[in-house]
Amino acid sequence: MPDSTPHLPEIEVEPADSGPRVNLNKLFLGGLLGLAVLTTCYVAAEIILPIVLAYVLNLVLQPVLRVLQRVGLPQTLAALAIVLSLVGLFVVLGYLLSGPVSSWLTDLPQMAPRLVARLSFLSEPLTKLQSALERLRGLAPGSQHV
Repeated sequence: MPDSTPHLPEIEVEPADSGPRVNLNKLFLGGLLGLAVLTTCYVAAEIILPIVLAYVLNLVLQPVLRVLQRVGLPQTLAALAIVLSLVGLFVVLGYLLSGPVSSWLTDLPQMAPRLVARLSFLSEPLTKLQSALERLRGLAPGSQHV
């Protein structure tokens, strides 16, 4: 009797491609580079922030300086006028805000309980975060509680 089962062709199965392989050395080096950049920015903040502030102020105040120069003021007098007007603006704002701020400060003892009641929803997440940080400190070798 001939073989009654149908003959199936052989199928070759290739392993599934798991996608691009991740080179852990490159990944960790990239992480270290990111940490180094963040550390450098943190350390150099006292130097970089005034430079960035000066650049932004230059971008903002340059059009005003050009207008004053077109009117006929020399560059030095125009820059002096801009600086003095900004100082005057801050003095006037400080004077105008001193009244409301002083009244808020006198009302603060009465407002404090209401403020605590409104912000009470933050107490539970903050205590959980604090306990998690304490547990992490306890896991660190040689940790000392301050």
